[in-house]
Order: sequence, then structure tokens, then C-alpha cells
Amino acid sequence: MFFKKKIYHFICSVIFIIYLNPACSNSDSSLYLHFDNAYVKLPLIGSDSTSGYANITNRTDYLISVEGISCSGVSLSSFHETLVDHMSGSTSMEKIERFKIFPNKSIKFSPGGKHIMLMGISEEFTKGDKITCQIFTDPRGIVKVEFEIQ
Repeated sequence: MFFKKKIYHFICSVIFIIYLNPACSNSDSSLYLHFDNAYVKLPLIGSDSTSGYANITNRTDYLISVEGISCSGVSLSSFHETLVDHMSGSTSMEKIERFKIFPNKSIKFSPGGKHIMLMGISEEFTKGDKITCQIFTDPRGIVKVEFEIQ
């Protein structure tokens, strides 16, 4: 009886770790981190940089930390925030090393606020093209997202 009980507890633990614990399951990343209205502005003629935007929603019951971003066809991609000095009226950008998205909450990346900087664009893009980016998250890993050029 004691041996059967130990085996039962072991099997239940394994099932929990594999299927119920979101940090260990191998489910589709779009089920836990959703990108809505993901787009990149068409770079100006002669420019090799632009910015990207999206609404990012954490569809889980646990905190997700976004640790970085890497995009195809781009030398450097990173998260930034536009800051306004209300005394002088001047604006500046600050790099965001990482940010957290609370359970079942969203963060909006929009013009004049948080955004994705894409610098060193190596390809000629036209409207409707897509840039594929990898978002690095903790605890889940990598989320692939396509941003449409607008």
C-alpha cells in the first residue's frame, strides 16, 4: 500500500510539472503572450532606422518578464520609451532593458510612448512586408512575432 501511494504521488507530480505548470509546458507562445496590432513604420527614404508598435497582453495568471528583442534584417532592435521634460518641453528616448507584464494585463507600445527601435535595417522594405522578431521572455523563452510594415 505504501509503495502504491508513493508511485501515485510521483505520477501526479510529473503530470503537474509537464501539463499544468505554465513555465514548463511546451504550448503555443501566442496562447500566453498575445501581440495585437503589431506594426513597424516604413523607414523614411535614406534612413536605416524606424520604430515598431503593438499591444502586448499577458494571457496567463503569472508575471511575465520581457528581457529583450531581436528582429530579422535589422542590426539592432531594442525597447525604448519616449520621455518628455515638462519644464523645457524637450523629449528624449530611454532604453528599456526589461519590463514586466502582470497577469491578464496589457502594455501598449504606441507613438510618443513605449516603442521598439529598429536600427541598421539591411533590407529594402515596402508597405505590407513583414519583419519577424523574437521576443525573449522569462519564464517561457522565445515568442516569435511578425510586424507588418505600414
